[in-house]
Amino acid sequence: MHTDISAWVPMLIAKFCHDLASPLGSLGLGLEMLGEGAPDSDTTQALQKSCETAQLQLKFFRLLFTYKASLSEVQTVLERMAQLKSIRLEWQGVCLDDDRLAPLVLGLFVVASETLIRGGTIKIILGTKISLECHGSTVQWRPDCLDAICSRSVALRSPNIRIIVVSYLHHLSDTFNKTIAYELIDRHRFSISIC
Repeated sequence: MHTDISAWVPMLIAKFCHDLASPLGSLGLGLEMLGEGAPDSDTTQALQKSCETAQLQLKFFRLLFTYKASLSEVQTVLERMAQLKSIRLEWQGVCLDDDRLAPLVLGLFVVASETLIRGGTIKIILGTKISLECHGSTVQWRPDCLDAICSRSVALRSPNIRIIVVSYLHHLSDTFNKTIAYELIDRHRFSISIC
């Protein structure tokens, strides 16, 4: 089924802006502190971190919403994103059947990492399918997000900003004649795949 995602553009932009708001807000606060006096090393480091985080978010979304992403670019960005979220990445497999599938790895990471609210480990397995095996001390799924993962029709019929990345993943999966699969292993572990 072909999905017209033009109606999703406002939600994709809203998600993009939401994720940029924090580092840009911190950057603005740091600049205010600079205006109040001589910079100290803590302020300078905070400014640098906020700037790097904003740049990383921009690159992340550029790669997520393009078919031009290379796997090496995706790996570099994900390693940096994982550090910010206290997540350790493990990689198994070094290639994809089709380089155009690289944005799917990014989308799966977004969905999985948002559930690991206290960090954890994500093993990214690349091969005939893309699979993320996730482990964390606290795994917290929003019911609407999990419903959208498990039901393609829910994700594509009524997307909203809270599930827009999942909806986009279903759309991309359709493009490549693939589907999303989810498995809850126990309360600390789950896997999410595209196959």
